[in-house]
Amino acid sequence: MDIGCAACLDVYYCEDSAKACAVVFQLTAKQEVVSTYCSTVRSIEAYKPGQFYKRELPCLMSVYETIEEGIGLLIVDGYVHLGRGRGLGLHLFEALNGQIPVIGVAKTQFKYAGKHMQVLRGKSKKPLYISSIGLDLYQAADIVRNLQGDARIPHVLKQVDKLTRARDESPAQTRS
Repeated sequence: MDIGCAACLDVYYCEDSAKACAVVFQLTAKQEVVSTYCSTVRSIEAYKPGQFYKRELPCLMSVYETIEEGIGLLIVDGYVHLGRGRGLGLHLFEALNGQIPVIGVAKTQFKYAGKHMQVLRGKSKKPLYISSIGLDLYQAADIVRNLQGDARIPHVLKQVDKLTRARDESPAQTRS
Protein backbone atom coordinates (compact mmCIF):
# COMPACT_ATOMS: atom_id res chain seq x y z
CA MET A 1 0.00 0.00 0.00
CA ASP A 2 1.48 3.35 -1.06
CA ILE A 3 0.37 5.89 1.53
CA GLY A 4 2.62 8.76 0.47
CA CYS A 5 2.17 11.53 3.04
CA ALA A 6 0.92 10.86 6.54
CA ALA A 7 -0.02 13.38 9.21
CA CYS A 8 0.16 13.22 13.00
CA LEU A 9 -2.51 15.37 14.62
CA ASP A 10 -2.67 16.60 18.21
CA VAL A 11 -4.45 19.23 20.32
CA TYR A 12 -3.40 21.22 23.38
CA TYR A 13 -6.03 22.98 25.48
CA CYS A 14 -5.79 26.35 27.17
CA GLU A 15 -8.52 27.86 29.34
CA ASP A 16 -10.88 28.97 26.58
CA SER A 17 -9.17 27.84 23.39
CA ALA A 18 -7.21 25.01 21.85
CA LYS A 19 -4.20 24.76 19.56
CA ALA A 20 -4.42 21.95 17.03
CA CYS A 21 -1.34 21.00 15.01
CA ALA A 22 -0.35 18.60 12.27
CA VAL A 23 3.05 17.30 11.26
CA VAL A 24 2.95 16.06 7.67
CA PHE A 25 5.68 13.61 6.70
CA GLN A 26 6.59 11.15 3.98
CA LEU A 27 5.90 7.61 5.11
CA THR A 28 9.17 6.35 3.65
CA ALA A 29 12.33 5.07 5.27
CA LYS A 30 13.61 8.64 5.84
CA GLN A 31 10.22 9.93 7.08
CA GLU A 32 11.06 13.48 6.10
CA VAL A 33 8.77 16.14 7.52
CA VAL A 34 7.16 17.98 4.62
CA SER A 35 5.28 20.67 6.55
CA THR A 36 3.62 21.61 9.79
CA TYR A 37 0.29 23.31 10.37
CA CYS A 38 -1.36 24.88 13.41
CA SER A 39 -4.84 26.16 14.01
CA THR A 40 -6.25 27.98 17.03
CA VAL A 41 -9.82 27.13 17.94
CA ARG A 42 -11.44 29.80 20.10
CA SER A 43 -14.77 28.15 20.86
CA ILE A 44 -14.33 24.68 22.35
CA GLU A 45 -16.75 22.30 23.99
CA ALA A 46 -16.43 21.62 27.69
CA TYR A 47 -15.01 18.21 28.50
CA LYS A 48 -17.73 15.63 29.10
CA PRO A 49 -16.73 12.11 30.21
CA GLY A 50 -17.48 9.62 27.45
CA GLN A 51 -17.86 12.39 24.87
CA PHE A 52 -14.28 13.58 24.49
CA TYR A 53 -14.63 13.49 20.70
CA LYS A 54 -17.09 16.41 20.84
CA ARG A 55 -14.28 18.55 22.25
CA GLU A 56 -11.37 17.17 20.22
CA LEU A 57 -12.84 16.41 16.78
CA PRO A 58 -13.64 20.03 15.78
CA CYS A 59 -10.06 20.98 16.69
CA LEU A 60 -8.58 18.13 14.64
CA MET A 61 -10.82 19.01 11.69
CA SER A 62 -9.79 22.69 11.88
CA VAL A 63 -6.12 21.83 11.39
CA TYR A 64 -6.79 18.98 8.94
CA GLU A 65 -8.67 21.38 6.66
CA THR A 66 -5.55 23.57 6.35
CA ILE A 67 -3.32 20.75 5.09
CA GLU A 68 -2.39 21.26 1.46
CA GLU A 69 -0.68 17.92 0.80
CA GLY A 70 -2.60 14.81 -0.17
CA ILE A 71 -2.79 12.74 3.01
CA GLY A 72 -3.00 8.94 2.87
CA LEU A 73 -2.91 8.24 6.63
CA LEU A 74 -3.69 10.05 9.87
CA ILE A 75 -2.22 9.26 13.29
CA VAL A 76 -3.90 10.52 16.45
CA ASP A 77 -3.11 10.38 20.14
CA GLY A 78 -5.68 7.99 21.60
CA TYR A 79 -7.80 5.05 20.60
CA VAL A 80 -9.81 4.45 17.45
CA HIS A 81 -12.26 2.13 19.19
CA LEU A 82 -13.62 2.40 22.72
CA GLY A 83 -16.29 0.62 24.76
CA ARG A 84 -19.15 0.76 22.28
CA GLY A 85 -16.80 1.01 19.35
CA ARG A 86 -16.64 4.80 19.00
CA GLY A 87 -13.30 6.31 19.93
CA LEU A 88 -11.87 9.59 18.65
CA GLY A 89 -10.16 7.89 15.69
CA LEU A 90 -13.44 6.37 14.51
CA HIS A 91 -15.19 9.75 14.70
CA LEU A 92 -12.37 11.33 12.68
CA PHE A 93 -12.53 8.54 10.09
CA GLU A 94 -16.28 9.06 9.73
CA ALA A 95 -15.92 12.87 9.53
CA LEU A 96 -13.63 12.27 6.53
CA ASN A 97 -16.20 9.97 4.92
CA GLY A 98 -14.07 6.89 5.50
CA GLN A 99 -11.56 8.07 2.90
CA ILE A 100 -8.41 8.21 5.03
CA PRO A 101 -7.22 5.43 7.36
CA VAL A 102 -6.65 6.44 10.98
CA ILE A 103 -4.19 4.94 13.45
CA GLY A 104 -4.69 5.58 17.15
CA VAL A 105 -1.63 5.56 19.40
CA ALA A 106 -2.51 5.51 23.09
CA LYS A 107 0.05 5.75 25.86
CA THR A 108 -2.13 4.22 28.55
CA GLN A 109 -4.29 1.15 28.52
CA PHE A 110 -8.02 1.78 28.70
CA LYS A 111 -10.05 -0.99 30.28
CA TYR A 112 -12.84 -0.70 27.72
CA ALA A 113 -10.70 -0.19 24.62
CA GLY A 114 -11.80 -2.07 21.56
CA LYS A 115 -9.55 -4.15 19.35
CA HIS A 116 -5.96 -3.00 19.68
CA MET A 117 -2.38 -4.28 19.78
CA GLN A 118 0.52 -3.53 22.08
CA VAL A 119 3.73 -2.31 20.49
CA LEU A 120 7.06 -2.03 22.28
CA ARG A 121 9.51 0.52 20.92
CA GLY A 122 13.11 1.25 21.78
CA LYS A 123 14.20 -0.09 25.13
CA SER A 124 10.91 0.72 26.80
CA LYS A 125 9.10 -1.98 28.70
CA LYS A 126 5.88 0.05 28.51
CA PRO A 127 3.88 -0.61 25.36
CA LEU A 128 1.96 1.76 23.14
CA TYR A 129 -1.62 0.68 22.44
CA ILE A 130 -2.33 0.74 18.71
CA SER A 131 -5.76 0.69 17.07
CA SER A 132 -6.84 1.48 13.54
CA ILE A 133 -9.66 1.85 11.07
CA GLY A 134 -9.38 1.71 7.30
CA LEU A 135 -6.09 -0.14 7.69
CA ASP A 136 -5.27 -3.64 8.91
CA LEU A 137 -4.36 -3.56 12.61
CA TYR A 138 -1.14 -5.53 12.04
CA GLN A 139 -0.06 -3.09 9.34
CA ALA A 140 -0.90 -0.16 11.64
CA ALA A 141 1.20 -1.69 14.43
CA ASP A 142 4.12 -2.19 12.01
CA ILE A 143 3.89 1.44 10.88
CA VAL A 144 4.07 2.70 14.47
CA ARG A 145 6.80 0.22 15.38
CA ASN A 146 8.90 1.47 12.44
CA LEU A 147 8.40 5.20 12.90
CA GLN A 148 11.71 6.95 13.52
CA GLY A 149 13.04 7.44 17.01
CA ASP A 150 14.71 5.19 19.54
CA ALA A 151 12.30 6.00 22.35
CA ARG A 152 8.88 4.63 23.23
CA ILE A 153 7.18 7.61 21.57
CA PRO A 154 7.98 8.00 17.85
CA HIS A 155 9.75 11.20 16.82
CA VAL A 156 6.84 12.62 14.76
CA LEU A 157 4.44 12.16 17.68
CA LYS A 158 6.85 13.99 19.98
CA GLN A 159 7.21 16.69 17.36
CA VAL A 160 3.48 17.35 17.01
CA ASP A 161 3.06 17.35 20.80
CA LYS A 162 5.87 19.90 21.15
CA LEU A 163 4.33 22.04 18.41
CA THR A 164 0.93 22.14 20.14
CA ARG A 165 2.51 23.15 23.46
CA ALA A 166 4.68 25.92 21.99
CA ARG A 167 3.55 29.25 23.43
CA ASP A 168 4.82 31.36 20.57
CA GLU A 169 2.48 32.51 17.88
CA SER A 170 4.25 30.56 15.17
CA PRO A 171 3.00 30.78 11.60
CA ALA A 172 -0.05 28.70 10.82
CA GLN A 173 1.95 26.77 8.26
CA THR A 174 5.59 25.99 7.65
CA ARG A 175 7.11 23.99 4.84
CA SER A 176 10.42 22.17 4.87
